[in-house]
Amino acid sequence: MARTPKVKLKPADALIDAAFLLASREGWQNITMEEIGLEANLKLAGVLSEFPTKNKLLDAFSRKIDCAVLARVTFDIGEDTPRDRLFELIMCRFDVLTHYKKGLYAVFIGSCSDPISVYLSFNRMLTSSRLILEAAGINSVGCKGEITARVLALIYANALKVWLNDETPDLASTMVALDRGLMRAEYIMTLANIREKDKYL
Repeated sequence: MARTPKVKLKPADALIDAAFLLASREGWQNITMEEIGLEANLKLAGVLSEFPTKNKLLDAFSRKIDCAVLARVTFDIGEDTPRDRLFELIMCRFDVLTHYKKGLYAVFIGSCSDPISVYLSFNRMLTSSRLILEAAGINSVGCKGEITARVLALIYANALKVWLNDETPDLASTMVALDRGLMRAEYIMTLANIREKDKYL
């Protein structure tokens, strides 16, 4: 019986897979770019030409997940509520992240005590949140858009923390946390809009 040939990954994808595999085994804070390269069968010079640091690798990983989510989910704006669209997009993101869950948990644990890593992680979440808002047909520009993106990033961060520890088959705990976060944000934004309109009455 003929064997199906393995698909050769691009160096960047091979390094990302290797990094999350090693992180799940050794801990994110304990692995080096050289070790990631060895796992991906790449020399250090080739590794550094792709990603000079682990944070740059995480930047690329975040963009990869963003693209995968946006390729999967499309909406006919008007069929669902904005909250429903945001819920579907974020749950799709968790579905895409499933393959990396153990490694991502290690990254979360290894980074939470490093203020710079926390700052960079939130910036990645903020970038992803802007894209999610755009995909959901919600304004993400200007002062109001920036506030909305930051609120969504916090909601996503909280849901991510729950998801990393959620072992239920249907991700019930994750869905509850995400739905509550979106519901509260929707309520706050509604109140803000009402107060803004009252200024001009």
